[in-house]
Amino acid sequence: MNKLPNKWIFLLLNYGMITILFLIFTTEYTLEHFINIVFYVFLVCSIVMLFLYIKKGGFFDGLAFSFSRFKSVVSKDISKIDSWKEKPPPSKKVNKKIYTILPFQLLWQFILLSVLLLIYYFTT
Repeated sequence: MNKLPNKWIFLLLNYGMITILFLIFTTEYTLEHFINIVFYVFLVCSIVMLFLYIKKGGFFDGLAFSFSRFKSVVSKDISKIDSWKEKPPPSKKVNKKIYTILPFQLLWQFILLSVLLLIYYFTT
């Protein structure tokens, strides 16, 4: 059984979160403010997706390896000297389910943002 819900349910939760943020944080309920909230959520999700992509690609593996090795060399506890060898690299710790759901979410957020911008520019 999956730990995370279906990607469509997650998309509905995402749109619900956007609507709740819109209702809470705006003073005027206009299309422009709704577009702003959708953009902010899209930006945060994009940053998270790019970080996961970089982490999965192994960019931080060497950095984590060198810091772990340095810590084991400098450490006075002899039992922890070889503990850095058993630790998995950060690229192996990426949750595959979130990594597969997030691009789907970004695609639909981008579609929503594009449609809202088209409506906004053609009506004003």
